[in-house]
Amino acid sequence: IIPGVRYEYISTNSNGYYNQVSQDFAGNIIGDTTIYEEKTNNRGFLLFGIGGSYKASKVTEVYGNIAQNYRPVTFGDIRINNPNKKVDENIHDENGYNADLGFRGNILEKFVFDVSAFLMVYNDRIGSIYEAEDEAPYRNLKVVKNIADARIYGVEAFAETDLIRVFTSDSIRDTKNKLNWFINTSIMNGEYINTENTAIIGKKVELIPQITFKTGLTFKYHDKFSSSILFSSLSKQYTDATNEPGPVPSAVIGLIPSYYVMDLGFGYEFTRSVKLEAGINNLTNNAYFTRRADGYPGPGIIPSDGRSFYVTLQFKLAGSQLKKKKDS
Repeated sequence: IIPGVRYEYISTNSNGYYNQVSQDFAGNIIGDTTIYEEKTNNRGFLLFGIGGSYKASKVTEVYGNIAQNYRPVTFGDIRINNPNKKVDENIHDENGYNADLGFRGNILEKFVFDVSAFLMVYNDRIGSIYEAEDEAPYRNLKVVKNIADARIYGVEAFAETDLIRVFTSDSIRDTKNKLNWFINTSIMNGEYINTENTAIIGKKVELIPQITFKTGLTFKYHDKFSSSILFSSLSKQYTDATNEPGPVPSAVIGLIPSYYVMDLGFGYEFTRSVKLEAGINNLTNNAYFTRRADGYPGPGIIPSDGRSFYVTLQFKLAGSQLKKKKDS
C-alpha cells in the first residue's frame, strides 16, 4: 500500500493587448477596438492519493488507485483566435479525482492480460458551448467556460499471446519465430451532471468514443523478417457539450462519425547495420476525420490522409556499435 502527496504552485500571468475588429456582412470594418489586459492568478494546493496491490497468486495481481486531480486553466483555453469565440471572464481551474481497480496476470507464460474499471470526476469541467451574443442575439458565439461537473467511467481490457507458443509444444518450438496477437478495447461513458444549464445536463462529454477497439498481429522470423497488421476502430463522438449532431453551416461542431483504420508494415534486417522497412497506412483508403477546428487549419473538419506508402532504409554506423561494446 503506497500513499502519496504532491504540492503544486501555479502562477498564470498575462500583460498585453489585442484588437477586436467588427465587420458588416459586406466585409466592411465597422469597429476596431483595442483591448488591454493584465491578469495575475497565483494558487498553490496539495493533492493526495493512495494505491495498492495484492498478489492473488504467483502470476496474478489485483491493484487499485485513487488520487485527486487538478487541471489549471491554460493559455490555450483563453487564447482568442477568431471573432466567433469568447472566453468567460469567470473561467477557473478544474479539480476532481481518479480511481481505478484492476486485475492483471500472466497465464502459463502464454497469455498476458490486464482488465480494469475506472472512474474520473471533474468538477467545473472546462468546455465550449454556443451562446447568443449580447450585442447581436441573432449570432451565436463559441464560449469557453466551466460548463458543468463531468463524470467519466468505463472498463479497459488488454490481452496478448504468442500463437506459436500456444499451438506448439516446447520440444518442437522455434523460439526465434513469434506470432503475437493482441487485443485492446475500452468501453467508456462520460456525462455532464450538476449544472443549471438544461441544454447540457445528462449530455455526453465531448470527444469520448463509447467503444474503442484495437487489435493486431505481429510476425517475426528468426529476428530477420517482421510483418504486422493493425486494426483500430472508434465509435461516434460529439464535439460540443450540447451534443449537436449537425451539420451546421460552419462545420465547427457536430458529430464525428465512427470509423476504422488498418495499417500494414514490413521489415527486414540484412545485417546489424542495414535494415529495410516498408508499409501502407490506411490500407482500405477510408475517408474519415477525427476533429473539427474552429480556427486554422479550419474552420471545419480536418480530414484524414488517404492510403499512403512509405519505405525506409536504415544504416547504422560501425562506430556506434563499437561504442556500445565499449560501454558494456
